[in-house]
Amino acid sequence: MLEDQTLRDGLQILPRALPLARRLELLRGLADAGFQSVQIGSMARPDKMPQMIGAERLARLAAGARPGLTLSALVFNRQGLERALACGLGKVALSASLSEPHSRANLGLDVAGGLARLGELTALARQAGLRARVGLQCAFGGPGLAAPPRELIARTFAWLADLGAQEFFLADTAGLARPNQLRRMIAELGRNLPLEALGLHLHGRPEALRANLLAGWRAGVGRFDVTLGGLGGCPFLPGRAPGNLPAELAIAALQAAGAPPAIDPRAVENLGRRLRAMLDENIPPVYSAMAS
Repeated sequence: MLEDQTLRDGLQILPRALPLARRLELLRGLADAGFQSVQIGSMARPDKMPQMIGAERLARLAAGARPGLTLSALVFNRQGLERALACGLGKVALSASLSEPHSRANLGLDVAGGLARLGELTALARQAGLRARVGLQCAFGGPGLAAPPRELIARTFAWLADLGAQEFFLADTAGLARPNQLRRMIAELGRNLPLEALGLHLHGRPEALRANLLAGWRAGVGRFDVTLGGLGGCPFLPGRAPGNLPAELAIAALQAAGAPPAIDPRAVENLGRRLRAMLDENIPPVYSAMAS
């Protein structure tokens, strides 16, 4: 399954929020194109992430946009979890970083504190009846961090599964993963987790992204995050953050590999062009070229 994250990971690098009406247009376009899972934003404080202002209203407006469509939001704390519940979302994305500098920049917590909060939120989500997706950022290395041991990630995911997590994502936040590294990681995780519950959140250049996508798919990974045109990247990394896996690239690569997603590629391409028109002058120069 491809989950679109344009409205969250894509738009979070903009200098200001895209108008709510435009975000709703994009969401409906994604649903019409065939996406079954869309992350609509993050439940962050407006002073911390003004690009996500109006995420709750967007969730309410988009409710029932398409039968079978799952909407979710990224949640950082108890208040965010309560906001997600209040606006009717049935799924939340929760995460922690394995890099000390990145964790402090992103969450204001050290790695141990971030993981403890992740466990707490996972348990609270289960109690509230929410589907919990958990992610480990910098899972293949990052600022001040070599590639974490596979056994550490496997133990962390097993712990989160016991707390109620249902989806498990490896985030290559810094764009450092390589196909062989991915295959070894997936083989390790597959010993205790169903591969259809395992996902990849990839960053990098188009050719590396294609190689990592196909390596993950061939190893049995069931879920991949994408954005229109590859827009986005983590604003808490030093320097130029690598972009996301473009939806257009992922659809074409899987189609060529004999596993076409049930998503209309032409509709996605048209929506990507519509997004470019919407953004107009809003994209910072470093991100002005959406991947093709």
